[in-house]
Amino acid sequence: MNSKLVLEAVKFATEAHKDQFRKWQSGPKGPEPYIRHPIRVEMEVRKYTDDDEVLAAAILHDVVEDCNVELSDVAHLFGINVSILVWELTNPSKQFPKLKRNERKKIDRDHIAKASADAQIIKACDRIDNLKSMKDAPFDFVSLYLHESLLLSDVLTKIPESLLSELSQTIKSIGVKYERKTSSKA
Repeated sequence: MNSKLVLEAVKFATEAHKDQFRKWQSGPKGPEPYIRHPIRVEMEVRKYTDDDEVLAAAILHDVVEDCNVELSDVAHLFGINVSILVWELTNPSKQFPKLKRNERKKIDRDHIAKASADAQIIKACDRIDNLKSMKDAPFDFVSLYLHESLLLSDVLTKIPESLLSELSQTIKSIGVKYERKTSSKA
């Protein structure tokens, strides 16, 4: 059962992401609407908490970073606790677009390493969904993303062991799939 806060977060995120589609995910009806990603993340987060503020933050985790939504709007509409979680999940490296990717990702890892356990749980669930959604991504990007995911998993020190294990297993299984894919082309 979804609370009013969670339902309002779904409504808000749906509107914020309305013109966005997943980069590497498409189905029989074309590109996947972006909103499905935060909803899947929230469903994964439910395995670890039933806290409505954490669930709302899971749904809203990309709105500041990707939708020109201000953190103050999140605070006003959903409360300070939700906005703090969204801030913890917003990559600060977006402020430095001229840095090399590896430098930006280091800034982002340092930021999430200091985040609360709830934010780290959301981040791990977000990464798992991103990894599972990369079926159409180019090999070079998948390889890079797998490496970045391993580095990220090293700093998610506040998440339950079962979630860390799921993240590690997802990284491993995606890596194996891509190894098979490239070796069959050789």
